[in-house]
Amino acid sequence: MKFGSIVVDGREIVIVQTGKHQAVPMASLYSLAGLGDAPATMQALIGAANDELERARLALHDSVNRLTPLLDTRTLNWLP
Repeated sequence: MKFGSIVVDGREIVIVQTGKHQAVPMASLYSLAGLGDAPATMQALIGAANDELERARLALHDSVNRLTPLLDTRTLNWLP
């Protein structure tokens, strides 16, 4: 699983890579999986450590096939 941060409408969004040049917002995955709020920033994700990574794996497994549209990672405004 690869994570990253992008800027959308002036705010940070944490995304998860789902395939070559494809990603989805973590918040969308968590919402579809019924897992509550996703970490709002990469720092929050890192700070939550392994427990949050396990939730992210569960959300990705449960939800990724129901998400449309996927983000094209070649066109995103990445945060450093």
